[in-house]
Amino acid sequence: MQDLTGKITGSTLTAAEWNQLPEEVQNVITAAGIALSSGDVNQLGKAVAAYSSAAEYFVDSGAADVYVVARTGAIHPWPSYVDGVAAVFKVGNTNTGASTINVSTLGVKSITNPDGSALIAGALVAGTYAKIRYVLASDRFELETGIISQVGASGYIVFPGGLIIQWGQASDNGAQSKSFNFPITFPTAVDRIIGSFSDISSGSTGEEIILFTVGGRTTSGASVDVKSVGVIGAWVVDYCAIGR
Repeated sequence: MQDLTGKITGSTLTAAEWNQLPEEVQNVITAAGIALSSGDVNQLGKAVAAYSSAAEYFVDSGAADVYVVARTGAIHPWPSYVDGVAAVFKVGNTNTGASTINVSTLGVKSITNPDGSALIAGALVAGTYAKIRYVLASDRFELETGIISQVGASGYIVFPGGLIIQWGQASDNGAQSKSFNFPITFPTAVDRIIGSFSDISSGSTGEEIILFTVGGRTTSGASVDVKSVGVIGAWVVDYCAIGR
C-alpha cells in the first residue's frame, strides 16, 4: 500500500489509491482462511482474532538439530526477527545436541538455554511442543520450555537452571566391575552417584556384598564394582546420578 500521508488533509484520492484500502482489509480476511461474505460485517475482527491465536505457532519441517519452521496456511510470516518475539512449534525430530532454527526463511539462529549454553541431547523431544524466544542482544533464540524429562526404567529430568537427575540400571553376573552409560550426557559434571541392589539371583551364596562407585566416572557414564566373600549369581543395581 502506498503512503497516503500527504492526502489526509483534504486532497482527493484517485480510484487506484482508494481501492488499496478495501484490498488491504480483504487480504487480511482471506489470508485468515475466511470466505468473503457481504452478510457478515465482523469478518475483519474474526481475521484479527485468527492472526492473534496463531501468532506464535509454526510448523517444523527440518531435521534433528537443524530446525526449519514456517507459518501454517496463508497467514503472513514475520517480516524480521524482533527482540522478544516468540515461536511455538511441534518438534519433528529429537535433538542430539546443539541446535539451530530458521524461522520463515529469515535466517539461521542458534537455540540455546537461557544462560547461553548449548542444548543437551533430548532438550527438544519429537512430538512435543517447544517455545523459543528471540534475544536481539545475543542474536539467538532461547528455549523457554521448563522441565525436560524422559520417564521410564531409565530416564532423566532437566530442571531450569541446569540441574539434571538421571537414573537407570546396571546388571551382570558374578563379582566384577560393570560399566554403564547415563541416558544422556551431563554437559558439565557429575556431582553424585548413588546405587543399591534391586535384585540378586537365588543362586548367590555370598555373605557379604559391597557396591562401589569406582574411578573412570565421566559425564557420560560410570561403573559399579561388585564384590563378595561367597559366590554371586546375576545381579541388578539401580542407580541415581545428579549433575549439571
